[in-house]
Amino acid sequence: MYAETVPGEMEAEIRSTIDCYQVTGSNRSAWLYNRFRYITPKQGRKAVEYIRELRPDIIHVHYGVDMLTFSGILEEVDIPVVVSFYGYDCTSFPKRFKGLGKFWLQKRVFSHKNLKAVFAMSPDMKKDLLAIGCPRELIRVHYYGSECKAFRFDRDYSEKETLTFTIISGLTAKKGHLVLLEAWQKFMESTRKKARLMIFGSGELEQEIKAFISGNNLCTVSLEGPVQYGSAAHHAALHRADVFVHPSRTAGNGDKEGIPGALIEAMANGLPVISTFHAGIPSVIENSVSGILVEENNIEQLSEALKLLAEDQVLREKLGRNASQYATSTLDVHSRETELEELYEEVINLT
Repeated sequence: MYAETVPGEMEAEIRSTIDCYQVTGSNRSAWLYNRFRYITPKQGRKAVEYIRELRPDIIHVHYGVDMLTFSGILEEVDIPVVVSFYGYDCTSFPKRFKGLGKFWLQKRVFSHKNLKAVFAMSPDMKKDLLAIGCPRELIRVHYYGSECKAFRFDRDYSEKETLTFTIISGLTAKKGHLVLLEAWQKFMESTRKKARLMIFGSGELEQEIKAFISGNNLCTVSLEGPVQYGSAAHHAALHRADVFVHPSRTAGNGDKEGIPGALIEAMANGLPVISTFHAGIPSVIENSVSGILVEENNIEQLSEALKLLAEDQVLREKLGRNASQYATSTLDVHSRETELEELYEEVINLT
């Protein structure tokens, strides 16, 4: 398989168990790929040779934009291809370059001679794919799952003097941090419960978030910086939380989530979660059963949800236990593999 270099425990595990191929060679070809997603002819020929030596029955490309990058190589090797979309690649990317993103997806992905199936993470994503021209007959709805069992935790739900609310995500518009901060301010003005909000992550909105926190004197909010996936710090952040908040929203450029992995990991960890009726989230969280869902950008509803869980220990425990049971039994990546393998078989049998 091809794998980008993203240092961390997940990459180390992948590279220790699977033969990985790096498409870039020299510093120049690496720069061209990283900057423009351009593969030089020399590296392209090497990739074709590598794939032909492997002789796979099927090639699974993750992210529609990567299918654009590897389109020529995949055409040359002439092997059945499936591609998974994850969010921005079928929401904001099609609008880029004055609509050329959509044109390229239609021409180089959806019309690719070897493409046999397109995997959407949720029914909502299926609608997004149809809207940008993906043929209906190619789409299969499949959620690939998260490492739920690795995040399972025997949580203590007893009452505490101070409750910790946590969000772990990139600091980008679709994650809803500024909406959360406004709701948090409103919540703290209306409750007698002691609470703090810990924000983990980094990204383009970091300075704006810092400015909002300091400008509104939100002394109960802290920016903790990023945590590496699967690290001891990642697990510790979840373990000391009492409620997980992830108010996803559609960004101004149309960017949407698929199904946030951080949300599923928190559910598996036994945390009661608050999120939104956004993208694929309602397909994995049943409102008032395995979490609380509110409308996107609705500060009032989000504030009320924060207050509800802060002041109801019984509800926190009920939602947390339900979320953990559902995530570990239904959303774990290993249990989802069976369905994925069946989809592979379906595609192979079509050829």
